[in-house]
Amino acid sequence: MAPAPRRPTTRSEAVVLLRTFADSVWPGTNIHAYSRHRRPVLDSLIFGLAVGMSVSDTSGQAIANLGYEIVTFDRPMFPGDSLYAESEGLEKRESSSKPDRGIVAIETRGFNQNREHVIVLRRYLAPKKGIT
Repeated sequence: MAPAPRRPTTRSEAVVLLRTFADSVWPGTNIHAYSRHRRPVLDSLIFGLAVGMSVSDTSGQAIANLGYEIVTFDRPMFPGDSLYAESEGLEKRESSSKPDRGIVAIETRGFNQNREHVIVLRRYLAPKKGIT
Protein backbone atom coordinates (compact mmCIF):
# COMPACT_ATOMS: atom_id res chain seq x y z
CA MET A 1 0.00 0.00 0.00
CA ALA A 2 1.18 3.52 -0.70
CA PRO A 3 2.88 5.53 2.05
CA ALA A 4 0.58 7.90 3.89
CA PRO A 5 1.32 11.61 3.77
CA ARG A 6 3.77 13.15 6.20
CA ARG A 7 2.32 14.25 9.54
CA PRO A 8 4.41 16.59 11.74
CA THR A 9 3.96 16.43 15.49
CA THR A 10 3.71 19.63 17.48
CA ARG A 11 4.50 20.59 21.04
CA SER A 12 0.98 21.97 21.48
CA GLU A 13 -0.56 18.57 20.57
CA ALA A 14 1.70 16.89 23.10
CA VAL A 15 0.78 19.40 25.80
CA VAL A 16 -2.97 19.15 25.07
CA LEU A 17 -2.81 15.36 25.28
CA LEU A 18 -0.76 15.57 28.45
CA ARG A 19 -3.23 18.03 30.01
CA THR A 20 -6.10 15.75 29.11
CA PHE A 21 -4.68 12.50 30.44
CA ALA A 22 -1.59 13.15 32.55
CA ASP A 23 -3.18 13.48 35.94
CA SER A 24 -4.89 10.11 35.65
CA VAL A 25 -1.77 8.44 34.22
CA TRP A 26 1.02 10.32 36.02
CA PRO A 27 -0.39 12.13 39.08
CA GLY A 28 1.50 15.31 39.88
CA THR A 29 2.95 15.81 36.39
CA ASN A 30 4.22 19.36 35.95
CA ILE A 31 2.70 20.38 32.60
CA HIS A 32 4.55 23.70 32.52
CA ALA A 33 7.93 21.96 32.93
CA TYR A 34 6.94 19.55 30.17
CA SER A 35 6.21 22.35 27.73
CA ARG A 36 9.50 24.17 28.49
CA HIS A 37 11.78 21.17 27.95
CA ARG A 38 12.25 18.90 24.97
CA ARG A 39 10.25 15.85 25.98
CA PRO A 40 9.13 12.94 23.83
CA VAL A 41 5.63 13.00 22.38
CA LEU A 42 3.32 10.59 24.22
CA ASP A 43 3.12 7.15 22.61
CA SER A 44 -0.68 7.32 22.53
CA LEU A 45 -0.48 10.33 20.18
CA ILE A 46 1.94 8.50 17.87
CA PHE A 47 -0.34 5.44 17.91
CA GLY A 48 -3.40 7.54 17.06
CA LEU A 49 -1.63 9.40 14.27
CA ALA A 50 -0.27 6.20 12.68
CA VAL A 51 -3.68 4.51 12.76
CA GLY A 52 -5.42 7.64 11.48
CA MET A 53 -2.95 8.06 8.62
CA SER A 54 -3.55 4.48 7.48
CA VAL A 55 -7.37 4.52 7.52
CA SER A 56 -7.81 5.69 3.93
CA ASP A 57 -5.91 2.75 2.46
CA THR A 58 -6.66 0.03 5.04
CA SER A 59 -9.66 0.12 7.36
CA GLY A 60 -11.72 2.81 5.65
CA GLN A 61 -13.78 0.14 3.87
CA ALA A 62 -13.81 -2.34 6.75
CA ILE A 63 -16.93 -3.31 8.67
CA ALA A 64 -14.94 -3.73 11.88
CA ASN A 65 -11.51 -3.35 13.41
CA LEU A 66 -11.10 -6.71 15.16
CA GLY A 67 -8.14 -5.79 17.33
CA TYR A 68 -4.41 -5.34 17.55
CA GLU A 69 -2.00 -8.25 17.74
CA ILE A 70 1.16 -6.23 18.39
CA VAL A 71 2.05 -2.61 18.99
CA THR A 72 5.72 -1.74 19.47
CA PHE A 73 7.33 1.65 19.94
CA ASP A 74 10.88 1.47 18.62
CA ARG A 75 12.09 4.99 19.42
CA PRO A 76 10.67 8.25 20.74
CA MET A 77 9.41 11.13 18.64
CA PHE A 78 9.80 14.74 19.69
CA PRO A 79 7.75 17.84 18.85
CA GLY A 80 8.74 18.94 15.36
CA ASP A 81 9.51 15.39 14.13
CA SER A 82 7.50 14.15 11.17
CA LEU A 83 5.66 10.84 11.16
CA TYR A 84 5.26 8.84 7.96
CA ALA A 85 3.26 5.61 7.79
CA GLU A 86 2.98 2.73 5.36
CA SER A 87 0.79 -0.33 5.53
CA GLU A 88 1.09 -3.81 4.12
CA GLY A 89 -1.47 -6.60 3.87
CA LEU A 90 0.00 -9.72 5.46
CA GLU A 91 -2.74 -12.32 5.07
CA LYS A 92 -6.40 -12.75 4.31
CA ARG A 93 -8.87 -15.52 5.03
CA GLU A 94 -12.55 -16.28 5.10
CA SER A 95 -14.52 -15.51 8.24
CA SER A 96 -15.82 -18.73 9.74
CA SER A 97 -18.77 -17.00 11.43
CA LYS A 98 -19.74 -14.28 8.91
CA PRO A 99 -20.01 -15.49 5.30
CA ASP A 100 -20.30 -11.95 3.85
CA ARG A 101 -16.84 -10.84 5.06
CA GLY A 102 -13.24 -11.88 5.40
CA ILE A 103 -10.45 -11.24 7.87
CA VAL A 104 -7.36 -9.33 6.83
CA ALA A 105 -4.12 -8.87 8.78
CA ILE A 106 -2.49 -5.47 8.22
CA GLU A 107 0.87 -4.24 9.44
CA THR A 108 1.40 -0.48 9.66
CA ARG A 109 4.90 0.86 10.16
CA GLY A 110 5.52 4.43 11.19
CA PHE A 111 8.88 6.11 10.74
CA ASN A 112 10.35 9.55 11.31
CA GLN A 113 11.93 12.02 8.89
CA ASN A 114 15.20 10.03 9.07
CA ARG A 115 13.40 6.80 7.99
CA GLU A 116 13.94 5.32 11.48
CA HIS A 117 11.11 3.06 12.65
CA VAL A 118 9.08 4.66 15.41
CA ILE A 119 6.04 2.36 15.69
CA VAL A 120 4.91 -0.98 14.29
CA LEU A 121 1.37 -2.23 14.73
CA ARG A 122 -0.37 -5.31 13.42
CA ARG A 123 -4.14 -5.43 13.39
CA TYR A 124 -7.02 -7.47 12.03
CA LEU A 125 -9.86 -5.99 10.00
CA ALA A 126 -13.14 -7.45 8.72
CA PRO A 127 -13.88 -6.08 5.25
CA LYS A 128 -16.89 -7.08 3.14
CA LYS A 129 -16.03 -9.65 0.51
CA GLY A 130 -15.14 -8.17 -2.85
CA ILE A 131 -13.51 -4.98 -1.53
CA THR A 132 -9.90 -4.64 -2.59
